[in-house]
Amino acid sequence: MFGAEDFLHQDKSALTEATKSFIHIGGRPNRYPRFSSSKHNKTPTSSRPRSNTLQGSFYGILSAQIFMLSNTYEGLSWTEDDNAKTMELESEKDLARVENWASRIKDVQAVKLGQVDRETMRKLLRLCSKKTPTILYLSGHTTKIAGEQVYLPADCFDAEKRIPVQGVSFKEMRKLLSPGNKAHSLLLITDACNMSNFMELPFVLRVKGGRGYWEKTEHYVEGSSEMDQSIIHCASTESTGLSYGSRTKGGFYTQAFCNYRIDEELTLTKRSTEIQKDMSAYMKACAEMPDGQPLDQRHEIYSSKAFDLNDTNMLVNLGFPCVPNDSLP
Repeated sequence: MFGAEDFLHQDKSALTEATKSFIHIGGRPNRYPRFSSSKHNKTPTSSRPRSNTLQGSFYGILSAQIFMLSNTYEGLSWTEDDNAKTMELESEKDLARVENWASRIKDVQAVKLGQVDRETMRKLLRLCSKKTPTILYLSGHTTKIAGEQVYLPADCFDAEKRIPVQGVSFKEMRKLLSPGNKAHSLLLITDACNMSNFMELPFVLRVKGGRGYWEKTEHYVEGSSEMDQSIIHCASTESTGLSYGSRTKGGFYTQAFCNYRIDEELTLTKRSTEIQKDMSAYMKACAEMPDGQPLDQRHEIYSSKAFDLNDTNMLVNLGFPCVPNDSLP
C-alpha cells in the first residue's frame, strides 16, 4: 500500500498516468476474514457475464477502479449532549473488508487510505468522475458547519476549540463526482451518519411484501431527460439516521454489505433485504450485551435510473466484471 503523497504526485489530468500508482487486487486470494455467518460462506458459483440491462455500462471495456477512503480520527473527541465523546473509529477493519470484497473484480485498480485530508479527498473525488467504472467507499463522520452538511476529513478539527471547523460539503462532493454530460458508471458505498442521498438521485429502492420497486425521490424532475450517469448509491442510513458499529467489528453496515459478494447472484431487492437482516442481527446482539441499548439503523439504495430489479447480476453489469472462480488460487 502507498501513502497519499505518492499518489498525489501523479499527473491528475490523465487517468492512465494516475492509475500507475494504483494497486491491483483483482483475482488476489482473499487475505481477510469475512466475519460472517456460515450461510454466507458457501462456495461461489462461477462468475459469468449476463446480458447487460444497464444503459451506459462499461462491462468488459475498461478496467474498474475502487477508492476506499476513511478516517480513524485518532485522539479526537467532540461534545455531544454536553459530554465529551470520542470520534475514533475502527476504520481499518472496514477498509480490510471492502478490499476483500472488491478482490473478485477483474484487474481492478485500488486506492485504500485510512487517513484523508480535505485536499487529498478532493483530488480523489475528481478521479471518480472519469469514464472508468468506479467504486467509491467512504466511511467516517459528518456534521453541519455554517449550515452546510459536510464530511469530516482528517484535518477537520480545531484542537483549541475541540470542535470540527472544516470539512468537504455534500454540495462540493456532488459536484466533484458528477462528470457533466459524460457517460459514467459509479457504485457509491457510504457508511456514515446522515449521509443518505447526498448525490440527490431521483430514485430510491423500496421493498414491500418481499417485492422491490423504485420510488421517486424529492429530486426527481418530471419530464427531465434521463441521467447519462449510471449511479447506484448504497447508503448505510436513512436521511436522518445514525450509523452504528463496534470496536471489535467496525461498522455494522460495512460488515453486512460485504457479506454478499459483488458477483453473488442476487437481485438488488434480495441483496438489500439480506443486508438489512444482517444489520438487525448485529444490533440485536449488541443490545443484549451488558449495558446494551436498543439500536435502529436502516440502509437505503438510491439510483440515477429505474434499473431492472429482475437483474441478478446488477452490480457486475454496472461495469465490474469478476474473475472466474477457477482462476483464483
